[in-house]
Amino acid sequence: MVRGRGRTILIDSGAEGIKHWGGCLQRNLLLAGVKSNEIDSILLTHAHAHPDHVGGLIDASGDSVFPNAELIVHHR
Repeated sequence: MVRGRGRTILIDSGAEGIKHWGGCLQRNLLLAGVKSNEIDSILLTHAHAHPDHVGGLIDASGDSVFPNAELIVHHR
């Protein structure tokens, strides 16, 4: 996470427990004093076949975990 100049940017969204990987991002953000609705941009470094980078974008119900975030990803 990068915070500055009025922005809160997340780099990748973690796995959020997909395939039993990770799953600690939300808790760690809260411990750092950041609510998921405060994230305004998410830079996805890569997504193809990598749920550990994009799996945290939606919750188990299919809802957006970061409702106010703009997703930024390179077209390739």
